[in-house]
Parts: sequence; C-alpha cells; structure tokens
Amino acid sequence: MGCAGWKSKIQSKSDCRKEEWEARWPTKGEKVTEKSSNVICYARVSTLEQAEKNNSLSVQEGKFKEFCSRNNFESLETFTDKQSARTVAKRPEFQRMMEFCKKNHKKLSAVIVADLSRFARNVADQGVAIATLSQLGIEVMSIDEPITGDTAAGKLSRNIIGSMSQFFSDSLSEKTKD
Repeated sequence: MGCAGWKSKIQSKSDCRKEEWEARWPTKGEKVTEKSSNVICYARVSTLEQAEKNNSLSVQEGKFKEFCSRNNFESLETFTDKQSARTVAKRPEFQRMMEFCKKNHKKLSAVIVADLSRFARNVADQGVAIATLSQLGIEVMSIDEPITGDTAAGKLSRNIIGSMSQFFSDSLSEKTKD
C-alpha cells in the first residue's frame, strides 16, 4: 500500500517509502495536488485591532485568493464576520455559511480559513462545526495550519490548535474582567 496524495489514510511512516511520507503533507505555501474544486472561504475579525493589523480582512482575503489560485480551487463565496462574537451561534455570517453548506454541499469540497482561530475559538464550537461539515462531505482547510485533515494526526493537531485558541480567548477575557 502506498501513501501518495496529501489526503492519504496511511497512519504510519512504516507504511510508506521515505520520499512518499515526506511528500504526503503540503507545507505552508506548497501546492495541494488534488483536482480542482469548488470551495467557500470564511474570514473573521474579533476586534478593531485585528481588523487593522495582521489578521485584517484584507490579509485573510489575500491568503484565500493566493491559496485558491495555487490549488485551482474555485471560490464561490467569502463569508465575513466583522467584530464578531466569541461563539459561532452569535456570528451571522458563520451561520449563513453553515446554511449555504447544507444547501450546496454537493457542489462544495471545502471551507477555507486563514487559520483555525478565525473559524472558532471554542473547542466545542469547532468540533461541532467541523463534524457537521464533514457529514456533508465538506472539509475545513486551514491555510496556516495545513496538517489538520481527517487523519489521526490531523485530528490531534486540530484539537490542540482549538484548545490553544480557546485558552488564548479565555485568558484574554479574564484579563479584561480584572
């Protein structure tokens, strides 16, 4: 059994030749070798400071454009929450995106995010949303965290990143209450 393709289900390095294992996961900036697909993008800023600095909407949208172009993805729509709430239930564009996915899941292969903290900063929200999309056959792809796929390692990475995002969000909330 080989491990060609970046979405391979191979879990062990011993199941692959060294060069196949190393080529298995795309690194940041590397082209994904999947067929062309329809995707949607989701961008979010929580604060005015984020909107003006490194997580600005224009930075996120630039990442989407470059990533989609490099990977021959057709972006059907970008959903954007500005100065959004902490939970996904209170983000209107996130909710609209999920409804869009439910109605159009046969046309979509992925939701693209700049990084998972833009998708959700609560482990439970992240898990439920990713599971819902997965049941629809839609993958969540993070540009800045490419190893978050549906393998054991990807799920572990996704959960660690989600936990760190929640810790950061909770810590910030505690500091602002003092």
